[in-house]
Amino acid sequence: KTQWMLTRAEQSEQGRRLQSSDGRWNVKQVKRYLRQVDRFLTLLMVCVHMTSGQPGRGSEVTTMRHQNGLLQDRNIFVMDGQVMTVVRYHKSQSQWDKPKVVPRFLPPRLGQVMVMYLAYLQPFQEYLTV
Repeated sequence: KTQWMLTRAEQSEQGRRLQSSDGRWNVKQVKRYLRQVDRFLTLLMVCVHMTSGQPGRGSEVTTMRHQNGLLQDRNIFVMDGQVMTVVRYHKSQSQWDKPKVVPRFLPPRLGQVMVMYLAYLQPFQEYLTV
């Protein structure tokens, strides 16, 4: 998917703005683009927070992971074509000695936006920041 985004950046007028005339990345424009992606991600997070059932705690929403890490599993999944987030609610942990697992399904259109972000924008963003 990153290769597809690189090709689009080379071929589209908007993508060519990210490059200088000699084909190198224009650092100023790349930073501007990355700020726009961060703004988009903020809006996406607000939409997830507001539309997928009872709003979660801030720490639950801001610690979403789309891939497994060394110490934590991902908590964004696709199940039967629907995007689902799974958070672990820790307030009751002291009572039951384990966190409560809370699955939430995103509305279909928001799920599509999330998948498009994870498939195209996130890898390209990661490529540009390296």
